[in-house]
Amino acid sequence: MFKYHEKILTFLVGGLGGFLLGEFLFNLFGNAINGNGTLIHILFIVISIVACIILAYFLKSFIIILATSFIGSYALIRGISLFAGHFPSEYTVIDLKERGETDQLKKILTWRVYVYLAFIVITCGLSIYVQFKLKKKKNISKKQKLLMRIRSN
Repeated sequence: MFKYHEKILTFLVGGLGGFLLGEFLFNLFGNAINGNGTLIHILFIVISIVACIILAYFLKSFIIILATSFIGSYALIRGISLFAGHFPSEYTVIDLKERGETDQLKKILTWRVYVYLAFIVITCGLSIYVQFKLKKKKNISKKQKLLMRIRSN
């Protein structure tokens, strides 16, 4: 049961990470693409989810670290933006885009939005670094315990 439980959790973390990656990429590049805002948003999300689930299947521990780092970073910065303001909802951007209100869109997609996106990348990078360092220490600790068992026998 644990074997399948682990696969399901890997699938879910990969999917959630892909969803948030799609949201991030839509915020970053979606404004530059002309067309149906809802369709473009859905494409960003679906492609990101599928890619992350496939990667999670093949590169489980690596993708789990990347996904949890990105999920946490996105949640942290998005939470800060709820209090600080100036980071519009993705759905507001889609709505304005579909209505063709480019002037209004330019007013809400200011430099502050890109600062938030930069902070998402920075906090994600820091958390990836910390998780890899912790994983390395854990692996070294496991190897040392194994060597001690071998020497004691």
